[in-house]
Amino acid sequence: MSAAVLVLLGSGSAGRVSGVDRAPGVTAVEAPRPTNAKGRYHLGLTDVACAAPGNCAATGYLESSTVSRGLLFVQKDGAWSVNEPPLPRTLRQGRKSEGVSSVACAAVGHCVAVGVAASGPQLEPLVFTQRTHGWQETVAPLPTGAKGGGLDFVSCPSTGNCTAAGTYIDSSGNDRGLLLDERNGVWTASMAGLPPNGSVTTSGQTSAIQALSCWAPGSCAAVGVYGDTHGSPQGWLLTERHGVWARGVEARLPANASTREGSYLYPVIGVGAVSCVPNGDCTAVGGYGDRRSHQFGMILSEHAGRWGPAKQTPLPANAGPNPQQGNAPRSPMGSIACPSAGRCSAVGWYLDDHGNYHGLLLHERGGTWSPSELAFPSGAHTAPGTSQPGISLDSLACPSAGNCLAVGSYNPSPSRLRPLLVTERNGRWGKSSEAPPPGGAGKNYNGNLSAVSCPSA
Repeated sequence: MSAAVLVLLGSGSAGRVSGVDRAPGVTAVEAPRPTNAKGRYHLGLTDVACAAPGNCAATGYLESSTVSRGLLFVQKDGAWSVNEPPLPRTLRQGRKSEGVSSVACAAVGHCVAVGVAASGPQLEPLVFTQRTHGWQETVAPLPTGAKGGGLDFVSCPSTGNCTAAGTYIDSSGNDRGLLLDERNGVWTASMAGLPPNGSVTTSGQTSAIQALSCWAPGSCAAVGVYGDTHGSPQGWLLTERHGVWARGVEARLPANASTREGSYLYPVIGVGAVSCVPNGDCTAVGGYGDRRSHQFGMILSEHAGRWGPAKQTPLPANAGPNPQQGNAPRSPMGSIACPSAGRCSAVGWYLDDHGNYHGLLLHERGGTWSPSELAFPSGAHTAPGTSQPGISLDSLACPSAGNCLAVGSYNPSPSRLRPLLVTERNGRWGKSSEAPPPGGAGKNYNGNLSAVSCPSA
């Protein structure tokens, strides 16, 4: 099995191939395979970042019965190559596995990726910095007394100035939020502070940073979920100003949110995406449950370092009474991108009044959010009555206000999964289209898109 990298080449009129709506001006190439990809294996891509057209980096993985390795892909002037990330000497012996989860590129040839390696029972957070020839590895520092950890996200507003987020294990064996800041090439670690009602020992919910966005060196926002003293998950909002992380605050939920406490109740389903603009305003999306155990999406906004109360996501008129019901803690909102203040777009899913799944497209103008229903490609399957939607919009990129590309997958039939693209132009979302597969994929392939980056409109 192999992954596919999609490269956008231009625009044109929509086309149809064998009754399927295909994305115009889009071609796919098969990701290059590492030398140890032999026998039966699975090769996948997890994240992508582009500093300029034709110059990108991506993270991925190779899994087989004998190998579990992270991968780093580089595109230079349109051509892709693959590297196995180098391991620090202290981890080369006794290594079990290693993964690379996120990448950011401040400029062409200046990318940073983060991940984790296992050396026996110990987990070590790793940072990989792109050099002229290959990548340089660094074992990231951890807070004092930590017993290991890993990194899940990275954001680089300028070369040599990045921030990464993940999880570490404290001296008592509890999971804690981890924040790393790079200043002029030197990394330092901080513990992500919990709100006053946070607990790391209550069973039922562990603390987890789920998204990160930085608009300037030392100025970032991170969001996620933490467990309160009753074991219930709550929204976790963290803000960094001038290199100092403030203690996290609890997300203020909409008025109809559940107030019941307990380890199996979900007042907050997740806060899984955040985007910040150059003036420091940030917007996050997630999900919550109301007093009737119905589930909804929510939007949170931050200005001048203060997070306002969450608003329920607006939905199309055909939304049902339990419009974003899913398998908690899977958030009904997939991604958000804000190219300028007050101009954001977001994607997710919802259920109509018949229980059918639909893609949700949101657009903000001047603080007012408007919903649109996703128009599926011909013959899409909406998966009524199932536990998972037949549509998934997982990543969004907006090079300018009102001009975005969202990627994910849809079911053309109950047993098929195909990659999906949907474009917003001048504030209007168009009909979605199926991304073409690489040559040789065959008629019965399954595929999806998990990340997108657009260096220009």
